[in-house]
Amino acid sequence: MKFSIRDLLLVTVIVAILTAWWQDRTSLRNELRRVEAELTMQKVINESHEAIAKAEADSAALMEDFKRAREAIREKGYRLDAPEGNLLGPPLPNPSAPAPSLPKN
Repeated sequence: MKFSIRDLLLVTVIVAILTAWWQDRTSLRNELRRVEAELTMQKVINESHEAIAKAEADSAALMEDFKRAREAIREKGYRLDAPEGNLLGPPLPNPSAPAPSLPKN
């Protein structure tokens, strides 16, 4: 079986067209994957921002509840350590006052 130059040229053109089509499809597939990954990352970032905003709002609400509870405790005559918020009980008498004199037996 003999092939003419025309047959070889036709096969070359067909192979070239198929190769160009395959490369185009591959680049489109890669671009689609990149865009999907970008959208997924943006979605994760948005969800993270929403979670942070909710946590900040919850934290602010808890802080307000803590302040109201602290004020209620103080109104009942108890005192709290400032940094830790430990309950100490009713205020103690002035420790610099002199001790009462004990009766002599």
